[in-house]
This record gives sequence, structure tokens and C-alpha cells, in this order.
Amino acid sequence: MTANSIKWIHMVGIAGAGMSGIAKVLLEQGKKVSGSDLQYSNTVENLKQQGITIYKGHSASNMQSGIDLVVYSSAVPLDNEEVKWAIKNNIPVLKRGEMLAHLVNHKKTIAVAGAHGKTTTTAMVYSILEACGSDPSFIVGGELQESSVNAQLGKGDFFVVEADESDATFLELKPYIAVITNIEDDHLDFYKSVENLKKAFRQFADSTDRDGFALLYGGDEYNRYIKSCISARVILYGEDEKCDYYFKNWLTTGNGSKFDVYHKNDYLGKVEISVPGKHNACNALAAIAIAWENDLPFSGIKKGIKNYSGMKRRFQIIGMNEKFSVVDDYAHHPTEIKATIEAARNYHPNGRIIVIFQPHRYSRTQLLGKQLGEAFNQVDKVIISEIYSAGEKPLPGITGELVYKAAVEKGYPAVYIPAVQDIEDYLIDNIQEKDLIITMGAGDIWKLGPSLLHKTSH
Repeated sequence: MTANSIKWIHMVGIAGAGMSGIAKVLLEQGKKVSGSDLQYSNTVENLKQQGITIYKGHSASNMQSGIDLVVYSSAVPLDNEEVKWAIKNNIPVLKRGEMLAHLVNHKKTIAVAGAHGKTTTTAMVYSILEACGSDPSFIVGGELQESSVNAQLGKGDFFVVEADESDATFLELKPYIAVITNIEDDHLDFYKSVENLKKAFRQFADSTDRDGFALLYGGDEYNRYIKSCISARVILYGEDEKCDYYFKNWLTTGNGSKFDVYHKNDYLGKVEISVPGKHNACNALAAIAIAWENDLPFSGIKKGIKNYSGMKRRFQIIGMNEKFSVVDDYAHHPTEIKATIEAARNYHPNGRIIVIFQPHRYSRTQLLGKQLGEAFNQVDKVIISEIYSAGEKPLPGITGELVYKAAVEKGYPAVYIPAVQDIEDYLIDNIQEKDLIITMGAGDIWKLGPSLLHKTSH
């Protein structure tokens, strides 16, 4: 299969964050693209407006002669009707991650992997490269707040991508620069053991081009171990002065922060970012290190990192009225939850913080239910909903109540309200002046915020 011989690509699960970005780049390359998805969304509408035929639901009747390649999302099983049709008709079938590798491996690929922060870090790298005139290509697993764009085909040498480790297809990538933000116990339904997960990250870091490097967060114990046992060049970044790149004098500005950047003992300068939280300063440092290692001017780096205003569903300010504000965040892992709440405290120092948390996947809740409940120590109230399945089948005894009970055992002010509609009614009756409401989770809990604002507006 050669790139030139592929004229028409059909994408199963096209509305997914990674899939829709690939679809956009393929379209910009001049390919014919079609697809299907169970859900209709703004993403689907945007793709349709660009000329992509999209079917609601999966069916063999969506498939036509002339399709050269079928790409399917990691959420789509192999027994899917459209995938089975392709296999039966001898049409090549690729996973989303394999398709991504085909798109980017001929470029200077900057691939960002890790348990947390990879979407933001990927977008920050793109923002700096763009401000420095590099005209990069990029695909990220979310939409930039200012433009609602999640992908672009540029004319420059760099291709910046979010590398999803969930099904190990990130090992198909041949990165010029491999970034690992951190490593935590996740996706064990696929990897079966923490050691297998760590081995995959180690392999990813060691797959970098000999002229490139692996950029690893130095605050992660396993990242430090990776540095000691791979042949690729490794650069560490973090808050610790033992790292190659580090930052000092971090100061919150509410909806952002300022800090000094150092490379070894050399002071590079002070930068300002426009998204809250110390964790985002760390994400920004990774992007700054990549740019500096590629000899980009610090003036352009400063401009690019300040220009970055955030991703949709990453501490996204949904709206406010005279009584309360609503923020939405994708956090669905204990570490992410703690970082988001810390950022919320900096952003909203006066007034209550109320989190509505929707657990994501039965398997993740089974594995991390206790840690999830224990992550809400800095909130004034946490409301736990039922689990968002993300296509998984229910597991006996695994419900959102697991997370609720773990929070209560720690003495946190928690409420368990399974139905989202009932949560909205509860909030309308209980919101106080100057409350910050955070809808949190990787499912569809984000829909609550706009609805709540609409129903309480006068």
C-alpha cells in the first residue's frame, strides 16, 4: 500500500478526537474521506461542512465499492459491521494509531505521550512553532479554544502529534522528538500489567531518531529510570534544578502564571502563560525546551506560549452569571483531578468550589475508584454521577457509588446523584453566591454546564 494509491479512506468512529484530526489532514492532502459514528456532534457537523460524507450509526450499507482503505477508532471492535465488510472485500484495515504513523513518519515528528498533560503539551508545542514561523502540521486530541481546530496540514518540516498509548499503537511512530509527560497505572485492560505499560513507554522513548531526542519529565521516577537504560539521547525537564530544563519563581496570575526558565545554569528568560496551574507551567516548559533545542528565538517562544489560550474541555470557562461561574474539565484520573482542583483554587480563591464528577469507564472505576474518591480533598462539595461507559459493558457491583463511598470515608463533603438531570435540579436548589461549578470527566458531563447557565439566567 502506497500513499499515492490510496484515494478514498473510510473512517469508522470518525467523530473521535484523534480520528477527526486525521480526517481533516487527509482531506487537506486531497484524499476523499467518508466516515460513520454513533454520535452526531459539532465535530461531525464541521467535517460535513468540509465535504466529508458521514453516516450516523455503523452498517455495511454505509460501505461502497471504490473505498481503498478503512481506518477504525480504538473504541470500535473488530466485529464492527463496516470493518468486517472491509476484511471480507480484501480492503486494507488500519487502527487509528497505525494511520497516524502513515501520515507523520516521513516528517520531523514531535510525538507527545504520557498519562496526563499530553493534549495541552502538544498544543503548546504547536503554538510556539507557529509563532516562530515554522508552519507545522499538527493533530491533537482536542480542539483549540480560540479556533475550534484540532488538526492542520502545514508546509514546514515539523509534525506535532498527540501519541496515544492506550492500545500501544504509539509504537508505530518514528519520532524525531519523543515526549513523555509522566507514566501512571492506566489502560491496564489492554496492557494487563504495569510492567508491560512501562516497557511500552521505554520502547517509545528509545525509538527516537538518532538526530533527535527523548524529552522526559524529570519528576517521574520511571522516566528517570528510562534515561538510565536507553541508547537515545535524553533531556529531562521539570521543577527540579537537576533537570536540563527547569523553572523557578512560579507565580500565579489567576487565569495563568509567570515563571523563570533555565537551561542547565543558563537563565533563558521570564515567560507568561494564559492557562492556570503549576502543572501547565510544566507542560509549557516541555514545549519551550523543544523549541530551544531547535534553535528557535526566545522572543518567538515567549509569544507563542502566551498566545496559547487553552483547549476545549481543559479548564474551559463555559460561562458565568451574577451568581456563579462554570468551568469544564476533562480530568478523569486522580492525578488530573488534583491538578485541576489546585488550578481552580488559584483561579477562584474566594468562594466555594463544587465539582460534578462523572467517572469514566467501568474498568477504570474498578481499578481506581478509591483513588478517585480520595482526590477531592480541596473542594467544598463533590457530586458523583453514574459512570460514563465509553462503550464498555457494565461490571457487576461497579457504579459511581464506589467513588462516592471513598470520598465519604475520607470525610469529604460528597453527594451521590446517579442521573445528570437530578444533579442539575440539585444545583439549582443549592447554588450560592460566588460558587465555581466544575463539570469534570471524559464523558458527556460537559453538557450540564451550558444547560445550568441557561436555566438560571434571567
